[in-house]
Amino acid sequence: MKTFIVGLVFGVAAGWGLAQLWSPKPEQLPVAERVAAEKSAKPEARREMEAKRAAASVAAADGGRFSEERVAPKKSLAGLSGVEQLTELLQLAQERKFQLQISLLEGRAAEPRTCSKAFREFFDLTDAEVAEIDQAMADAHRTQQKLMAERAVVKTDAAGALRIEVPFFVEEGGQIFDEINGTMARVLGAERKRVLDQMKTRELEDIYDGLGTKAVSFDLSKSAQGFSWKRSSTGGAGGSATMSSMAMKPEAVQQQLGALYSHPAVQAWLKAQK
Repeated sequence: MKTFIVGLVFGVAAGWGLAQLWSPKPEQLPVAERVAAEKSAKPEARREMEAKRAAASVAAADGGRFSEERVAPKKSLAGLSGVEQLTELLQLAQERKFQLQISLLEGRAAEPRTCSKAFREFFDLTDAEVAEIDQAMADAHRTQQKLMAERAVVKTDAAGALRIEVPFFVEEGGQIFDEINGTMARVLGAERKRVLDQMKTRELEDIYDGLGTKAVSFDLSKSAQGFSWKRSSTGGAGGSATMSSMAMKPEAVQQQLGALYSHPAVQAWLKAQK
């Protein structure tokens, strides 16, 4: 099944069709054209840019073959509510054997996630509903960070580098997910929750290091240029992953470590580096 990350563009006329929703990276357009379009305050210039992005994305993913009928919905999306639009697009994606993915949440590493603009608009969320979901995500993040800090094993190697290891905590993570899913069911109601389930997204399960389904490790060392940092995770739906950075400032290290930054052994190691 072909998978496309949906570039959701709001402020674009709703009846445009599905072609506007599959968007390639901006750099796929000529530089001069991209810069001119993005800087322009005219809505028609932005719409033209997004149309070209969508066409280039579908053509590239389909081996260069592009036809409007492959990506155009059967009826206009104009006048439909957000959840009605999403239902229509999900049906079209299923017929065309595409997988429609919409980012529900947004936020930086080691920080609570919040409702994305796409989530708010497609699911017609009120401000009160957004606030309730955001609070549930903040509560889940706080619990997950607490569990990580409690289970962390901190040690140093012969060269003086720091290593933090956080093992799985699947049972507790499952309880966190159940609470998130319960909040979604209560806030969205039966109809919108059914649409969310039809999306078959794993985003809620994969947030916050898979809610205990991933074993995570951090490696830190110090040089004259700053801190070198590597983050590794294994397990969960996404498999293994590694991220690294060099010449990091202390505040960047704090952001990446989250609650682990306050661990006594981590603080002792950081003080020894000054």
